[in-house]
Amino acid sequence: MSEITPYNNYIVVTPNGDIAGFREINDARNFVSGYYIGKVEEMSDDFSVVYSDYVTDPMQTTEAICTSLGAYEGECVIYDLDSLIENIQKSDYFEEEKVELISKLMDKQIDINVNDYQIDKIFTETTVIPRTER
Repeated sequence: MSEITPYNNYIVVTPNGDIAGFREINDARNFVSGYYIGKVEEMSDDFSVVYSDYVTDPMQTTEAICTSLGAYEGECVIYDLDSLIENIQKSDYFEEEKVELISKLMDKQIDINVNDYQIDKIFTETTVIPRTER
């Protein structure tokens, strides 16, 4: 395959397998933060959740809820898109599947679910970007 340049530089894979693309790493990190804020808000609206299980400090409560979410649902992971495309090119998938998948990853709006394409094994060798700078 020839050299290709995707629109985005990074992708976020959500716990349910959806992929979102981003040009800037901070946009990807903000997406992850927004994802978890939305989940915390959903849980805050769920009256079946017993908040005595959580501490009284709002930040600690949020951290506890996010930890719980990660344990039960999985986590959002940020990947380097060039690394993913390189791994797809090296994979043992049929050439037609590679071309289709890579062309969808090239789009500005990526509409792919990892589970639909059964490409989760490719991510084990793909470069992971830390969600926060340390």
